[in-house]
Amino acid sequence: MKRRKGSRFSDYLQRPENESSDDDVQNDPFPHESLPPYELLALGTSFGRAEESVPLVRPVPEGDRAVVQDVPESRHLHSSNSGAVNVANVSVYDPNAPTKPSSQLQEAEVQDGNSTASRGWDNIPALLPPCQLPETDPLLDDVGNVLDGVDPASEEEVSCSEEEADDDCSDDYLFCDASSDFEHHDDFGSASSRNADDGDEPLYPGSDISFSEAMIAILTFVMCQKLSKECLGQLLGLLKLLLPKNNVLVESCFLFYSYFDKYVSMNHVKHFYCNVCTEALLTQDAVCPTCGSRKRNNFFLNFSITDQLRSLLSKPGFYEKLSYPQNRVKKDANAYEDIYDGNIYKEAQQSFFNVGKWISFMWNTDGFSIFQSSTFSVWPFYLSVNELPPHLRMKKEHMVLGGLWFGTGKFDPNLFLKPIHDELLTLRRGIYFKVHSFNESILFQVAMLCGTCDAPGKSSFFRHIQFNGLFGCMKCLTRGLKSAASGNVFVYPFEEQLPLRSEGTLSRHLNYLKDNPGAKVRFGVKGPSYLHRMLLLSSVRSTSIDIMHCVFLGVQKSMLDLLFGKKYKGAEFSLSSCLNVVNEYLENIKPPHFLQRCPQPLSKLAFWKASEYQSFFFFYSLPIFSTIMDPVYFHHFLNFYQGVYLLCQDSVTAGDIQMSQLLLDNFVKRFQQLYGLRHMTFNLHCLRHLPSVVEELGPLWTSTCFLFEDLNGTLKHLVHGTQHIGLQVQSNFGLVTRLPYLIKACNKETLKNYCLQMYYPVKRLKVTFSIDYLTHVIGIVSKASTLAPVHQQCINRFPGNVSYFKRLKKNSTLFVSMSEKEGKKLSSYVFYNSNGNEYHGILQTFFKVSQCNCTDALCACPTLFYALLLRVNTVKPLQTLSPETVIDSVFQYTVSGNVDVIPVTDLTDTCVQVAFADKQYIVIRPTRQNTQ
Repeated sequence: MKRRKGSRFSDYLQRPENESSDDDVQNDPFPHESLPPYELLALGTSFGRAEESVPLVRPVPEGDRAVVQDVPESRHLHSSNSGAVNVANVSVYDPNAPTKPSSQLQEAEVQDGNSTASRGWDNIPALLPPCQLPETDPLLDDVGNVLDGVDPASEEEVSCSEEEADDDCSDDYLFCDASSDFEHHDDFGSASSRNADDGDEPLYPGSDISFSEAMIAILTFVMCQKLSKECLGQLLGLLKLLLPKNNVLVESCFLFYSYFDKYVSMNHVKHFYCNVCTEALLTQDAVCPTCGSRKRNNFFLNFSITDQLRSLLSKPGFYEKLSYPQNRVKKDANAYEDIYDGNIYKEAQQSFFNVGKWISFMWNTDGFSIFQSSTFSVWPFYLSVNELPPHLRMKKEHMVLGGLWFGTGKFDPNLFLKPIHDELLTLRRGIYFKVHSFNESILFQVAMLCGTCDAPGKSSFFRHIQFNGLFGCMKCLTRGLKSAASGNVFVYPFEEQLPLRSEGTLSRHLNYLKDNPGAKVRFGVKGPSYLHRMLLLSSVRSTSIDIMHCVFLGVQKSMLDLLFGKKYKGAEFSLSSCLNVVNEYLENIKPPHFLQRCPQPLSKLAFWKASEYQSFFFFYSLPIFSTIMDPVYFHHFLNFYQGVYLLCQDSVTAGDIQMSQLLLDNFVKRFQQLYGLRHMTFNLHCLRHLPSVVEELGPLWTSTCFLFEDLNGTLKHLVHGTQHIGLQVQSNFGLVTRLPYLIKACNKETLKNYCLQMYYPVKRLKVTFSIDYLTHVIGIVSKASTLAPVHQQCINRFPGNVSYFKRLKKNSTLFVSMSEKEGKKLSSYVFYNSNGNEYHGILQTFFKVSQCNCTDALCACPTLFYALLLRVNTVKPLQTLSPETVIDSVFQYTVSGNVDVIPVTDLTDTCVQVAFADKQYIVIRPTRQNTQ
């Protein structure tokens, strides 16, 4: 590739895909990879920091170590010759090796088993070698002697007191949780630890609310109500008018946001590029040396991952949460219960994470438009920490932002990913971080392990053909077709044996493109991508298929269109004549509280959210379809349901994966026969790869895009006006991620609770009693009872002082008895344990029994808490036919009349009740990860 003057990255970035030259064959796609580490750092103009704070790097003699001098709290560490690779430890692809024939393809391209061959770039290491450090290393023992005499033990810490807050935050979707579990404060400490110089003085003389707490409350209101700066200015003016004259509240938006800069600012670097050809440029007004364009140039931002990790690790409790992979308790030692049980994490743990502590990332990206009348789009690149517990992993305050791309024209993934790639490669070699409550800095290895996004995003970032082109699948070499038989729509016909891709096939395709300059694509591969290099292990195996886009917004949505759409009214499979019946069924369903949205009728299908498709699939589809669908089509749908359900459980066994593979293969095969070749979509094809995704990355809920999409929506609503959109998003992201810590730093309990109520916009529950850490009595406790006489007789057998209550919260799940006033939600159908057996029942009431003579129902005397239930008899009426397996999640029930009284600790979970005129069903959810 010819060098272009005036370009910051053009020496080592790929030319846009539609350009090529004879010199491209002779040059390495990523020539900087072959440089020693210190030269690599010198070439990279930034690692997410401002230009003036680029790390100072000095080369060291052979066999010694090079230390990247950064701020005292974090120190890069790597071997001086880690840029050179020990070829004995690296698997290199041999272009002369014979390839195996494939009956599916005209050319010889098949899977090479579990090959970890090189990625197809000559003279480039397949993987960075793990950081090998001796047990007694002077650099580890006395880092301060190397880094300007700074001793980690001498660095000051800010100790923060912890405050508890009850965040009862249920989500719209099943696989994620928005409740907050960290009860700690931001870096600046609690309000009481700040002095007047920080603005922590009373808002006005005699006020019990400090200036800083008032500012945090106003910021919370502004962010939650999505106010523009103009509205904020008017709000500040109004507050200034209402407060006493000698108040210290700021009067302008500039002063307001300036106050938070020291808490929420994010180090970033702005990179400019040409609007026409995406050539990297130095300034916004520079003339492009490639195409000569004089238009005002666009830009993208990249953020310091190192600084964001430093901020997270400085927060109380965060470091301890990283021990979750070692401390978790598994239901089945051999089952897949989280990402740590997948092959990718295990291989990384064995071959790479061998020094100190480690942090691994999951990446995600998805472009979104800011304005409906403009093509201007934003592409954020998110990183989430895999080592956090599932309910904390995807929270906004724990998210790392690698970069933001803005623009209306062509998107260049290599240009965007280059700075992120450079910093991640540096973090792989090891870095010291100061951790809260530790006197010494701790060595961390940081790597990007896996990731996912929607199909168009994968195509862009991996430089691959889209799903509507030949060889559009990134998991296999299925060709696909477009012909008159398919209605001139690109489809993926069923194949008995899928020719899977591997790192070996990817290497061959990239080498072919390099050796043949005239070729623009090879089996779907357009060229090398930095995203391939950023992943620690195989990009083919490390990239997940997101269940939200593939199943709920993909296959499930398409099937509902086929079954109830007017376009297919005359088809044999059509259920359009039953549309009104189904709408009536859905309107009568009262979901439990863990489903925030009540079902909408199918007539409003165009307005359904992904969470509503998910709820319909898991809870409503089988009871409804069993009454209206032809048995042939219903048993075909059962294969789809059970195949996906098995992969979404809390604990997925190897047998579940094998059964799921058989069910989904059969579903896809029969789909072509029942619905026609025209509807064999890419998402339908991807169902066959879901079992292998679980083997590599754990249950499907570990890599869902639900929370990432939610974060995109948050960023979108924070943009006001059409000017400086990029800077608006950049500044507001810092506010979104840091705001929870700012709120919890407030000492004023009433103000803190007010802010939390706004930030987590759900009904907060009033806790009356705390039975244990996870179980709480909610609402009113009364001596009065409205039970039926037969139920009252059961309770009268308990000697002592009896009081009644209607709601209980256990493990973040809300149980509500039938004695509660009827509403839109119904959380009275439960399953529970009794005498070692599991039963289903209907909650009638809760009661507590104490041996005191207190007349107050809220007395604090020793008390026992019970639930009275009406047991129901259940059967499992549904099973698949090919292969045969019973559906364990759907029960048909009848009321038995037996009454059980159990301790409230024996309650397991709530269920979804779906009742028709002659049949009643109970459906259990596949995973409770959103409530753990």
